[in-house]
Amino acid sequence: MQNQNQNPDQDLRQRVATLERHARRGRVMAATMFALGASLALIGTTVAQPEAQIVPEIRTHKLTVVDSEGRTRVQIAEDPADHRRNARAAGLTIYDITGNERGGIGTMADGSAAVALDAPHGVGHKMRDRAGIKVGPDGSAMIVTISNAGQFSAGLFSTGEEGRLELSRSDAAADQMTTRVIAQGSDTTKVGKLQ
Repeated sequence: MQNQNQNPDQDLRQRVATLERHARRGRVMAATMFALGASLALIGTTVAQPEAQIVPEIRTHKLTVVDSEGRTRVQIAEDPADHRRNARAAGLTIYDITGNERGGIGTMADGSAAVALDAPHGVGHKMRDRAGIKVGPDGSAMIVTISNAGQFSAGLFSTGEEGRLELSRSDAAADQMTTRVIAQGSDTTKVGKLQ
């Protein structure tokens, strides 16, 4: 019911002002909903896309993987020309958290392939090789372990059509190594000087 003190023009102006406020709110709400919908659509397409572009090939001389602290942990490369190995190698080298080499897998210039694991720096003999697998250029294979004293301790060898197991014990005081050799049909022990 209309207030008797209010004239019809004033009542009409109030109603128009109220309608305009509602219309502005509706436009703001529509714009907000449009922006929210567009944002969700963009998020959806971003989530569906991979984080990085996949390329069919990367060609480089060296690939280095570092940890969260920037330390080298894995490197794929070829030995430099002035290498110190028996034969120049190309492959993957792994490093521990201190930055020391702990092993790797690779192929050698002499035609062999190897997997090697090293002791931590400062543990045992200065020559840190401790376990290895090698396949020679002639197809012969060996799996060997080396003691913390730096001496051969056990090995499994295959050459031609036969294999053998060698177990060794070194005696630094006597400057000798005793090696038991087990092959098909034989079991011998030999004693020699430490190398």
